[in-house]
Amino acid sequence: NKKTALKEISEETGLPKNKLKIVCELIPTHHNRNIEKKKIVKEIMWYLVSFKGSMNTKLIPDKSENITDCVWIEKKHLYKPLEKSHRHIQYLIDYAKQNNDFKKLIK
Repeated sequence: NKKTALKEISEETGLPKNKLKIVCELIPTHHNRNIEKKKIVKEIMWYLVSFKGSMNTKLIPDKSENITDCVWIEKKHLYKPLEKSHRHIQYLIDYAKQNNDFKKLIK
């Protein structure tokens, strides 16, 4: 849900929750996981989120979630790092680029 998404973003990046705002719901992605020797499909719901704060805010990656680095990327350089991203993230960004709210945010 939206509240959980904001909590996760805050925990995984160090950004203050009160500076994050859900703009709109995007799409779910599905991931196969092995938990206790059982195969499950985990659905993750994605949201377009805005940050109402300074881009000088230090990002703190959550190492316990295997997040090794968090960086601010200028809008004009957004697509280069995606080349090395998981396919589902590339698909998600391609989907988001068609969203009018996303287009407004990256102007």
